[in-house]
Amino acid sequence: MKKIFKKLILLGISASFLFGSLANADEAYEIRDIQEIEVSGENHIYLADKKEIADALAGAVAAIENNGRLLMVDSDNLTEEEQIKIQNADELSLIGGRLRLSEELEHNENFKERISGVDRYETAVKIANYLGNDRDIIVVNGDNYVDAITTSPLGIMENRNIILVNENFVPKATRSYLLEYCQGKDIIFVGGEKSLPLEIREEVFRLTGNYGSVEDNTIAGEDRYSTCLKLAKRIGYENIILSYGEDYSSALNAMNYINDLKASVLLVNQDNIDEIVNGYYGDDKFGDIYSLGVQMTSNSELDLSDSEFPEELDSESIEEVEVAGSTETEITVQNFINSAIAMEGWAYSQSLRMSDGYADCSSLVLKALINSGLTGDHSNLTSETIWSDSRFYQISYDNLQPGDICYTYGHLAIYLGDNTVFEAKDWGIPAGYGNFQGRFNSFFRING
Repeated sequence: MKKIFKKLILLGISASFLFGSLANADEAYEIRDIQEIEVSGENHIYLADKKEIADALAGAVAAIENNGRLLMVDSDNLTEEEQIKIQNADELSLIGGRLRLSEELEHNENFKERISGVDRYETAVKIANYLGNDRDIIVVNGDNYVDAITTSPLGIMENRNIILVNENFVPKATRSYLLEYCQGKDIIFVGGEKSLPLEIREEVFRLTGNYGSVEDNTIAGEDRYSTCLKLAKRIGYENIILSYGEDYSSALNAMNYINDLKASVLLVNQDNIDEIVNGYYGDDKFGDIYSLGVQMTSNSELDLSDSEFPEELDSESIEEVEVAGSTETEITVQNFINSAIAMEGWAYSQSLRMSDGYADCSSLVLKALINSGLTGDHSNLTSETIWSDSRFYQISYDNLQPGDICYTYGHLAIYLGDNTVFEAKDWGIPAGYGNFQGRFNSFFRING
């Protein structure tokens, strides 16, 4: 236990993952940085916007099955490296509409096609049409896709199309596709009850003429990590790729490597690396282990005994470290919440959003962030820019805590716990407390 704890301390201080001996092995295993590996597909780039993860889930299947490569970008801020990759490709396919991937990209000489619909649900259907409608399908939640973030490999390995639903209804485009092309098809649902309620899964079965147990056709764990583990075990490759579970674009980028490396993707965080890897391999012999989306400090074996931390670290010392950290965090979070609540009663206005006494949904969050001292960055924030704003990172519903930011289309609110949010809701409604239940589909946490 001491060994594991010291490893976590190292991780926290270095802000990067260090890998050493896994718990069920007597020897250390080399973990290679996957970005050192050359893979196929650079000649045909399938471009998707990293702010529209749902497009990339289905788009990854199209990319890999057509010997291409998925490239996820912030289309408003392409890096020089990304521009070079796009220009050097023989063919360029765009996944998603012009609001995400601008029309200017179609002017590239290598532009081949754009696969898109009026929304993410229709785009998934268009991708299914592109791949062929004779395939079985995977159904995931198009708004709360945390559980399904590593679904693409299953679609690739089992020749399945990924189709999207909402947790409250089956969208029109999806419904039409199910009725026309999916009668009697084998259907797999990926995601737990919170993202795919039983009544939605049963409705999909009714629409496709399926009988039998919906639960038997559902892959779901307690969180994104255990769901991913189940998906990886079903695929069954000997090799694995480790990706940081809260970095969705890196997890999807891992899809580019699964065929060349014959590897399954496993999501991990700082605390569960050993648990997840051992959960995949059990007592079997290890395969090759690769890392993507995490900063490696060494590609060699890690000898913790040579660390600068004392060998003897008893449980009392551990408890003091943990309590001290959590207390400081709690104070910071409470300051942020208090700064928001101080704006109770302020009038809703978009034109005067940054003036005293006024706020809209996103400026309320921004002002609380600034007033609590959590940021000196006064740059703009909206419900759409939060996806690429470095001051926040996305989390799952399962990890939601007071002080986190709740998102639904065109709206942000601050989660307070106990089914309550604080928000600037709409015209004529002063800033104040609101109901949380069933209103939000994505969630963010403040960095730091």
